[in-house]
Amino acid sequence: MTEPFISDEDQISQMIIDYNITIPKNWDEYRTAQRLEFIAHRMLLDGRTSTKHSDMKEEGWLSNSQLERRRRREVLSSFGSLDEVPPKRGVFSRVYRKKQD
Repeated sequence: MTEPFISDEDQISQMIIDYNITIPKNWDEYRTAQRLEFIAHRMLLDGRTSTKHSDMKEEGWLSNSQLERRRRREVLSSFGSLDEVPPKRGVFSRVYRKKQD
């Protein structure tokens, strides 16, 4: 017997209900991957045993600034310097205009 098809949206909605997650105002603008990442982050935060700094450090939690420093360190260790990071292709035909206040 085959199980009924459950859409990604239904599964995401069910996770929000199961974990009692408060969604942000612009939730409808999030892509599916961003929604899943947001839910996973909330699930991990819910799994913490304490918010005390020493306990979080012992459990291996990193702050946003620590994560950013780690990313930069990994880039620098891979490429030597930020100047050596290979460029990515972009859309350069668009003209950048500063917002007028």
